[in-house]
Amino acid sequence: MTVTEVLPADGRRARSVVSRARAADAVLSLVAATSRVPGWEETAEESGLAVRSLHRLFQDPSDLLATATRQLVERSGVRDVLGDDPSVGVVGRLDALVDRRTRPFEMLAAHRALVVGAGFVSGPVADEMGTVTRALRGEIDDVFGPELRRRRGPSRHELAAALDVASSWRVWDAVRCGGTGRQRAAQIQRRVLGGLLGLDPR
Repeated sequence: MTVTEVLPADGRRARSVVSRARAADAVLSLVAATSRVPGWEETAEESGLAVRSLHRLFQDPSDLLATATRQLVERSGVRDVLGDDPSVGVVGRLDALVDRRTRPFEMLAAHRALVVGAGFVSGPVADEMGTVTRALRGEIDDVFGPELRRRRGPSRHELAAALDVASSWRVWDAVRCGGTGRQRAAQIQRRVLGGLLGLDPR
């Protein structure tokens, strides 16, 4: 195959990637502005793409929403699993966990209509959020490994599950939706996690 035969296909592929990203950006902008998941027409108008182009770029609405969710997750950093040095005390590791999750959780909260409204209905979106959930769950094992290893049997698994729930985006979102400010929500999360770990209230 010659170079001239490859370039047009590569050019179309590159344009398709850019157009998919534009459409996903449009979905994220509209969700943040309206608190609901947009339809094809709204997405087309916001992105500057034709509706027929969206149908060509995405198999169905679920494919578009999954792409937008993936873009949101990648930009928020919520997927990054960064284990902490176990030599650091449990209080320091707890603070680091809460601080590290605050920004991505706030970004997800701004798009909650996408994450909640579509994430557990559409298969592809649910798969994307499932990957995020597993990554966050793995972080609990990394950060609180020393404390978990001191437990045995069901007690260890129950503590890990409780820490996972208490530090989840779902709980963060519930606290924030109740009108609690960002800093106060972080302090509430610290207190709940600390209680599970048997730390004295601060």
